Amino acid sequence: LQAISAVRRASGQKEILGALLDGASQFSSRTALFVVRGASVMGWQGRGFANPNDVKNFTLEASAGLCARVLEEKAPVRGTAQDLDVAFTGTFGAPQDDRVLLLPLLLKEKVAAVLYADAGAEGEGQLDDAALEMLVLSSGLWLEIVALRRATASQESAEPAAAPVEQAEAPAVESAPPAPVPAMATVAE
Repeated sequence: LQAISAVRRASGQKEILGALLDGASQFSSRTALFVVRGASVMGWQGRGFANPNDVKNFTLEASAGLCARVLEEKAPVRGTAQDLDVAFTGTFGAPQDDRVLLLPLLLKEKVAAVLYADAGAEGEGQLDDAALEMLVLSSGLWLEIVALRRATASQESAEPAAAPVEQAEAPAVESAPPAPVPAMATVAE
């Protein structure tokens, strides 16, 4: 809940993605965000790696293995380090338990980014698949909400002011009592 709340407090795309990574690092020992640009899946930032800046210079193999599956299925994909990308494990090392998780960050039903997570290269690492799935899903939804709010605000500022409507032209409408608000609506505000 704290990780999702941090995402919701962020207002810009970079802030949201940074909050996503910070939150994900609470549920996995190593995590990295890769942005999808055309046919490339390029590193953006990482947490928990010996040298997180190396993630920025790394491009995942998108045409095979787990990365190709997550892009195609648009759903979380679990597997082993060997299923991911040989260059990735050569650069960053394989996770100590050999398990990796790739989660798609969906925007407008397209994979905009991929979150990589594992339990770390050494020691007693952590990897909470369910928490990561919830965090990535929430982050994608928040990114869409922020984008819609910005688009609506820019449309409203671009529209000319409407001419006043005379009272006689407007049809009379009876006011109905407001519809009950579902209990979950307050969570989404």
